[in-house]
This record gives sequence, C-alpha cells and structure tokens, in this order.
Amino acid sequence: MMITRQYAVGLTLLALGGVLLAAVLLGLGIIELEPNNPFEKDDVCFARSTPGATSRFIQYTPIACKDASTKIGEAIGADYAKLRFEDVDKDGIPEAIVESSSFRCRYGAGPCYDAYRIVMKICTTCTPKAQILETTYLKNLTQSP
Repeated sequence: MMITRQYAVGLTLLALGGVLLAAVLLGLGIIELEPNNPFEKDDVCFARSTPGATSRFIQYTPIACKDASTKIGEAIGADYAKLRFEDVDKDGIPEAIVESSSFRCRYGAGPCYDAYRIVMKICTTCTPKAQILETTYLKNLTQSP
C-alpha cells in the first residue's frame, strides 16, 4: 500500500493537534499527572485518598514508602486538591504543596466549599518529618453552600 503525501501530511497534522490538545488540557488542570516526588529516595511518599462521600475532597498523607501503614505526618487536603512540590522558603529543599485546582473549582461538576493551599515542610532527619508551614484559605475559589 502506497501512502500519499497528502495522507502523510494529514496524519502529521492530526498528531500535532493531539499533542497540542494534551498540552492545553494539562495546562488548564483538566488532566493531572502525578508529580515527581523528590522525597521518595528518603522513604517519604504521599498517599492520596478521598475520605468523603464524593471525590471532591482529596487529601494526601505523608507515609513511609517502604511501609504504607506508617504515617509520618498528618493528612492534608482540600476540595479538588492536587499535590506539587516547590521550594517556597528558598532553602534549596522543596516543600509539599496541596492546593485546590482553580480550574476544577471554577468549572468542575461541583463547586468548592473548602478551597485551600497548604504548604508542608518535609525534613527527613527531623521528628516529626512533616510539618505544616502555612494554610491559606482560597476565598476566590470557594462558594457558599
């Protein structure tokens, strides 16, 4: 079977369109990827759970990677939360940030009633290993019930 040039150009444009669509969906927060955990090498992982009746409230619990039953800090969560890592205090070590998704709070199937940004310091040589540094209520993303 011979592939025509017009057919090859069409396939190329279709592939580029798919890549562009994926990039837009990732940028808007519609599709979320698990972040690269910089603490996994130090046996600190984060268990994701949805403890409520719906999947709106999402929480992350710092646990030992080698033994998921060993909690090393309190669970932190918010409506439509996502986990990411950023060096907030500029000490060269990233903090774990659990934050409500602005896209899902504004345009999701249901509103956010508890939109927060929670910053957690992870210190692998300290006790406790995980400590909340700051909690910010995101009023601009929260709707009254």
